[in-house]
Amino acid sequence: TLQMETVAINLLTNKHNLRIISAYNPPNKKIQNSDLPKLFNNTPTILLGDLNSKNKIWGCKKTNPNGQKLYKYTSDLNIMVSPPPCPTFHRTGVTLDILDIALISNFPTNLYH
Repeated sequence: TLQMETVAINLLTNKHNLRIISAYNPPNKKIQNSDLPKLFNNTPTILLGDLNSKNKIWGCKKTNPNGQKLYKYTSDLNIMVSPPPCPTFHRTGVTLDILDIALISNFPTNLYH
């Protein structure tokens, strides 16, 4: 059972399967090592979500333990992290930050042809 909240759809194009996942990991909840392999396998996958995993490498103000874990996992498995160009967290009196990111793995260069 996954510890983070997820909703996924599987799409079938004329050449490939594609999985799109929306994910949420609540603040102060550790990403479990067992969650990530369940989300990414050989199927081309795009995961979009608020993972509360901060890492300076993708533009956050600081790195937290979830951000360290996610960076190691994505680096080890060649999963691309795609942060937005501007902060996604806005609250009065609090520093702007990036909480929402996209993770992309095994994506074919020619999805339709």
